[in-house]
Parts: sequence; C-alpha cells; structure tokens
Amino acid sequence: MRTYGPIGDAGPLDANFFQAVARANLAAMPSPAMVALLVAAAFFAGLVDAIAGGGGLISLPALLAAGLPPHVALGTNKGQAVFGATASAVSFWRRGMRCTYDGVLGAAAGCQDYPVRCTG
Repeated sequence: MRTYGPIGDAGPLDANFFQAVARANLAAMPSPAMVALLVAAAFFAGLVDAIAGGGGLISLPALLAAGLPPHVALGTNKGQAVFGATASAVSFWRRGMRCTYDGVLGAAAGCQDYPVRCTG
C-alpha cells in the first residue's frame, strides 16, 4: 500500500484517513503558553498599530518565533493589517468623518505631498 506523508498507510480512500489527519494536526498544535504569548503579542501589536502604526514589527517576529513558516507568517501579518485598516475605516465612516483627497491626480502620479482633509 502507498504511504501518504507522515500519516503512514492511511490513504484518501481509507476510512481512517480523516482521523489520522486530525491526529497528525493535533500533534502540531502549539502549547497553551505559546498561545498566551501570541495573544499578548497580538494585543501589543494592535495597540502599537492603533497609536502610530507598525504593529507588524511586533507580530511578525512573534509568529516566526512560534514556528510558522515565513510565507504563512507574512500572510497572517498582512491579514491583520488589512482587517485593522478596514475596521478603522468603518469606525471613521460611522462617526461621520469623510476624507477628501485634494490631489488625486498628483497622488496617482506619485507625488508625496498631497493634502488630505477630513471633515465631520
């Protein structure tokens, strides 16, 4: 019989395949202490991001130290940034704040000094 990775001889048509996959994934679960450290790092990264930006400087090394592969850690970090920016924009919108960019063409051309006005 063929083997399928670290699971042994459980193939995709074997009745115990999904149980074997679940057992293999359960063995790779992080310890409760690691989860607590990651939660603390995520909290402080969110705090830094909310105040000044750059929370990825905290969360990315924490994810790498937890043993995530670099591509997964970078994707997770980018997801945190996207969800944080979206939540911020929704919060801004609900408060009635609207931002207008006075130099949209200049910004599209690569100018760095375009004015932004927020009204509310």
